[in-house]
Amino acid sequence: MTFFIMKYLKTTIFSFLILLFSSTTFGQFTEEDFTDNLYYSAGITFHNQKFAELGIGYAFIGEWGNMGSNNLFLGLKFATEFNIEGKKRIVAPKVSAEINMLCLGTRFNFINYTDLTYNDVKFTPEVGITALGYCNLFYGYNFSLSKSHFDFVPRNRLTLVVNFGKGFLK
Repeated sequence: MTFFIMKYLKTTIFSFLILLFSSTTFGQFTEEDFTDNLYYSAGITFHNQKFAELGIGYAFIGEWGNMGSNNLFLGLKFATEFNIEGKKRIVAPKVSAEINMLCLGTRFNFINYTDLTYNDVKFTPEVGITALGYCNLFYGYNFSLSKSHFDFVPRNRLTLVVNFGKGFLK
C-alpha cells in the first residue's frame, strides 16, 4: 500500500511540474507580471490527531498566460503546527515552499515535530487542489529524517489551509 501511494505521489508531482514548466518558462515573465505580497495562513491537518496551523509567508501572485489574473501563486511560508487533541502537547515549526496554478497545487515542507524533549523531523511533499492559492486541500506524505519517531504522526496527512492578505483581494 505504501509503495502504491509513493508511486502515485511521485508521478503526480512529476506530472504537475512537467505541466507547469512545459507551456512557458519563468524567463518569459517580467516584473510587472507579478505582485509580491505578505500573506497569512491558517489551517488544519488531519493525522491520527488534529493539528492546527498558523503561518506567515511571502508570495508572488501573478498571471500565467492568458488564463486570467492571479492564477499563479509562488510562496515561501514559515508556520507552526500544534496539536489540538491528545494529552501530550506537540509543536511543529515548519518551512514551506508552495506553487499553485489555477486549481492544482504542490507544497514542500520541512517540519520539526517536538514535545520540547524529543524531535521528529519530516520532509513532507504535498499535492492537491487549490482555489487560486486562496484555499488549499492537499494530501501529503511524511518522510522521516530523524531516528526518533512520534507514533501519532503517521506517514499520510490531509491538510486544509486558507491563505489571506492584501494581495489576494485584487
